[in-house]
Amino acid sequence: MPALSDQVAVTALVVSLVALIIAVGQWVQQWFFTAEGYRRCAESVMGPWSKLRHRRRNFSELRLEVEYETPHIAIVSDQQNADMLLGPVAKLADVPYQEFNLKEKVLAALRATVEPERTTTESSWINTSYGTQMRKTFRSQRIDDPEKSTSASQMQSDAAAVASLRARSELHVTWLLLLKVLYTTYRDLGIRSESNQGNSVYSDTAATDRGASRNNSGSDVTSKMGHSEDGELRGRTNVVVASRTWNWDFMPPDLLRPLATSALNDIVLLALRLNMQWRTLDVEKGVFLADGNGYSLSSTDLRGLGTVFTFRENGLHNPDCQFVPSAEADKLMFGIIPGKSNELVGQNYSLINMDRKMDGSPPRSLLTAIGITNKDLQNQMINKAWQEPHNEIILLLCPFLPLKNSPILFHYTPLWTANPITTPLHYVEGRFAFVEALEDRLEQETNPKLHDLLKQIFNRFNSLKEKHHDDFFDLWFESKIESKFSTPNEKVALSDACREIFDWTSDFFGSQRCCSLTDAAQNTGQPLGQHDSVPVASSDSGPTGASSPGAIQPNQQPDAPNAAKAADYASDGRTYYVHLVAAHAILSFHAVSHVVAHQDHSAAPSEARKQHHRAIFSYDTRTLSAHIQYRIAREYVHCLKDKTFGVASHMRSKGIDWDEGDFEVGWWMLVLRGIVWDMSTMGDRNFGRGWGQWEGEAVPSAFYDMKTPVWIT
Repeated sequence: MPALSDQVAVTALVVSLVALIIAVGQWVQQWFFTAEGYRRCAESVMGPWSKLRHRRRNFSELRLEVEYETPHIAIVSDQQNADMLLGPVAKLADVPYQEFNLKEKVLAALRATVEPERTTTESSWINTSYGTQMRKTFRSQRIDDPEKSTSASQMQSDAAAVASLRARSELHVTWLLLLKVLYTTYRDLGIRSESNQGNSVYSDTAATDRGASRNNSGSDVTSKMGHSEDGELRGRTNVVVASRTWNWDFMPPDLLRPLATSALNDIVLLALRLNMQWRTLDVEKGVFLADGNGYSLSSTDLRGLGTVFTFRENGLHNPDCQFVPSAEADKLMFGIIPGKSNELVGQNYSLINMDRKMDGSPPRSLLTAIGITNKDLQNQMINKAWQEPHNEIILLLCPFLPLKNSPILFHYTPLWTANPITTPLHYVEGRFAFVEALEDRLEQETNPKLHDLLKQIFNRFNSLKEKHHDDFFDLWFESKIESKFSTPNEKVALSDACREIFDWTSDFFGSQRCCSLTDAAQNTGQPLGQHDSVPVASSDSGPTGASSPGAIQPNQQPDAPNAAKAADYASDGRTYYVHLVAAHAILSFHAVSHVVAHQDHSAAPSEARKQHHRAIFSYDTRTLSAHIQYRIAREYVHCLKDKTFGVASHMRSKGIDWDEGDFEVGWWMLVLRGIVWDMSTMGDRNFGRGWGQWEGEAVPSAFYDMKTPVWIT
């Protein structure tokens, strides 16, 4: 009996121990199961960001909480303090090369996301041709390396592995792919190395050189003119990434995967910069859809959160068309003329309404904003809808777009009314006509001061013709800006030449905030009479060869005046420069109307005209529109001094009483400024027709400032 009782006791003890183990196991299991969402932050879902998840013990509630980190994606310009706006951030394009004020684990996750091949051999991630990060489960080398997979069996194995990886990529959050694509896009924008300026060395491949160049560029040290020490605009924009920590307990029950965050305006802008087109933009319903260039963005409304975007790669994409990475270029994408950064203009003009259209061509709101307030004239201009005044107003109000030392010269805006931009400032015939007319004008002018100023303008036209002949005459296949065979150094040289002349015209109209030709005289303390003006003297002022105080001498850069702000603006609050642009628009409208009214639309360019073009430009003008641009440019010059709609007529109606010489020189400066602006950048939608990323409706200007928080799955 004792033996039996002992056996029973042992059995009972074993059963009790088993029961205890089961109970403890169940309790441990339940304890860990309280960490809701932990498996949804696994490596198969978040990639390298899974290392930023962790369980936090909550003893008061006897459970575990799950905390994880995801990126916040934003676009900021160099004049903004991203750390103040978002907390510690990293410039996405520089993540593999520089250190940032982010946690080491966050930086490691970012680097493993954008360039996993640069991480150590301990990393278990590779880069596939689909732009996603996958576990290295089938081979040690890249699957897309053709040199290492030559046999048929190996190719079949690789194909199976690719199919497996593609299936697994559906598990990943799509913001991993978005980070990779944005990194590649902004990394490839390129910047010229400053280490060898004498040899004009350009490098966009050496990571260390690029990092050093950016570190030494002085972009954080700005001057009073709003430029950095190396002349680069402070408006350069970058994609930055900050880290956000979340607690799964406070996520809505419908959430299946961790979400990254951004702002609505940044998402809309990023899609445009990736050459996508927005099909649907419905703020009230929260429905957004964009596609193009092999990418797509779609949205859904998640209960308890709001708008959630999904990013996909669904085809081939062309990375060659890259846009100037500046705040000014960003505004143009939203149909905003970035005049506020142009010290001669002083304000922005938003032209695309919420119906995704402009209110006329030119827009009535723009005509009113620049001082063309006569309703009858507005109606005439809108009803005729000539493309020349519309495009020229926009072109002349814009600041210089390309950044210093960058070969990226393209921009996109829905504001242009034709492809290419229809204006004699753009067409070869128009530019030739302007130079021809100015040369004739110099032969006629007897006033030495006026002659000298016109000569300075003419010399700069000649400089462009000689040094950048193909771009000045817009020879498509030979021009540096349009040819696919031009080098980055050639594009930078073109941009620098145009920038120098553009800045020269800015100094002429008045550096910084000074916006009238007469302001320069105030530097000398001389009072201005009704017809006293600088820099141009009237034809009956003083002896021949005498210089009035403050006049700009031949081959001399205009001095930057320091006149009071009151002198910068006319009585209606608009700058003198804006009024000059408005006067030119009125002149343009009447000149185009006259040419069209007297143009034989059935006529083609004469054989003599074709021979003339062959002799000068080495090609034929075969289109009627190009032939018309020559006549329009000549009509501009003819209408310049018209008593009814010439430049002086509108300017004097606004209380700006300069001499005739002032108006003439100011207008020729305006023409020169418009031509160099058009030479320096390209926004022709025909360039993108090959992959159709510029077709579709415009994005409303109001979206530029929409900071509504959004999520990315």
